[in-house]
Amino acid sequence: MSGLSGLREAWAQTGRPVRVASLGMWSAGGLGTVVGVVGDQLGWWDDRPFLTNLMSSLVGALFGIPLALIVLRRVTAVEGRRTERAEALHVARVTAERLAADLAPLCPDRRLAERAAGILRRLDDELLPGLADHRFGPALAEALTLWTEAVGLCDAGLRDAPSARDVLRDAEATWRHLRRDVAPRLRAHGVSWPSRVATDRVDRLLADVDAFLRDDPGEVRHLADAARRTLDERSIDPLVALYADEYAVLGGIREQVGSLSAGVAAVVALLATVEQLGPDLPTAHRNT
Repeated sequence: MSGLSGLREAWAQTGRPVRVASLGMWSAGGLGTVVGVVGDQLGWWDDRPFLTNLMSSLVGALFGIPLALIVLRRVTAVEGRRTERAEALHVARVTAERLAADLAPLCPDRRLAERAAGILRRLDDELLPGLADHRFGPALAEALTLWTEAVGLCDAGLRDAPSARDVLRDAEATWRHLRRDVAPRLRAHGVSWPSRVATDRVDRLLADVDAFLRDDPGEVRHLADAARRTLDERSIDPLVALYADEYAVLGGIREQVGSLSAGVAAVVALLATVEQLGPDLPTAHRNT
């Protein structure tokens, strides 16, 4: 049944000129068959073996050649689509790898960046919400110590903002190429890649990282310097001098911690998301 179905599909996809020629040849073959049968009955071929063979071969060719052409065109088309699909998947995989390579310089040491992200998350979620008093004490000292550690890890694990923006621009160009040129080519072969969720996530993370890199890094450095002096002097005077109001100290710290935490988390998440694009691609023989 599948064979007949395949032949019907092949016939439907065959061009009109070939179909007309095939019908003409099959008609001629049918006529030749009738002539051959009648000739057998009347004894036309009894003493003409060469003509008999020639007539039989001609009738067979009239039936077989159109069928062979249709099947061959079908097989060629299927193989062509399979080859095009494999090439599209190869281009997609290479582009995904290039995107990951473009973004890798944002984070020269992923391990340090992930440690910084963990410390900042703890500060943002646990320690700072529990600080109700801006005066110097063990709780504030712990928060400031972790802040200076996180800033040091960011300095070592992340690329500096000016050069990182150049890296991000190159990656954004590769991402646009992937979305506008590579992904539509895959969709034409029934492959939905990258997924809508992954696409939205990369778009959002690229925007978040861009916003993070546009922030003034001097504010982070100033708070880190003031935190070190505060820890050395065991007094919030350096922080008060930074924010010009002792009651603005905690708010200022929370703002800087939240901003840096979101930025570092966005960089780490972006790298992880982009690195997963390649493995998400199907193999050349499997659709999604």
